[in-house]
Amino acid sequence: MRAPSVCPAIFAFDPDALYCSPRNEPMSLQMPLGQLMSDAEFERLIDPNPFAMGTSRQTHNVIADRLVVVKKIKDGYGGPNFPNYIEWFIWSSVSETDLADVFGRCFAISTTGRYLMMERLDDISTADVPLTPLLPDWVKDIKGLTVFGKNQQGVVKVRDYALVKIGDALAQAPRRRP
Repeated sequence: MRAPSVCPAIFAFDPDALYCSPRNEPMSLQMPLGQLMSDAEFERLIDPNPFAMGTSRQTHNVIADRLVVVKKIKDGYGGPNFPNYIEWFIWSSVSETDLADVFGRCFAISTTGRYLMMERLDDISTADVPLTPLLPDWVKDIKGLTVFGKNQQGVVKVRDYALVKIGDALAQAPRRRP
């Protein structure tokens, strides 16, 4: 397995995209960063009872590792598994930029996109508001303090970034000929 210097877009399902590494730092579960896992593998890792619920996803503790959580698309959710794919894509895109410290790190995704493993970011209080990072304007689902969390080192990051509008950012990107 290798960690490319630039993560390719995962929507092409290129196997190389599965090894995007945020700064090649170790994950506490000792699994390769950017790992692709089956739904069954995720089910064996998580506490079956979610500790948080959103519109499309629920968040579970990982039994053997308190430093990560798993976001699972809810049973009966009528939409596709896009929220997890989007966060995986965004993390893969920003992981080696100055935005890496703004977004919660993603470590693994299931083959179906139903499960996403991310660093644990605990709730913040109003006292933590000065620590919240400035977000790119393409992150759109800002729900007050609940969108942010604090990791074990006390760094506040955005933990829910599945709703984005990146068209303007892409249109403003520098252009070149091949």
